[in-house]
Amino acid sequence: MTENTISEIENQIQGLVLRALDREVPSDDIDWGNLPLASILDSISTLALVTGLEDAFDVIVEDEELTEDMLTSTHSVATYIYGKLTTETY
Repeated sequence: MTENTISEIENQIQGLVLRALDREVPSDDIDWGNLPLASILDSISTLALVTGLEDAFDVIVEDEELTEDMLTSTHSVATYIYGKLTTETY
């Protein structure tokens, strides 16, 4: 995996998380490495995040792929998205 690519994806995901939560907190003020997404996302914000991921990265997040492990952190979501982007054929 290209870490720089995952890092860029993770930065985009951080913005999507903030939008899903309807928050205007500067991304730099959040300790993303220690923020478990499952603890801050409810069902509505999770749906908003998934919709944002699908729109931003042109992927489809299947229901069975939406697991607690995938939502562990923005890094785990970025790794998931990177995997989708590098394995899907168009």
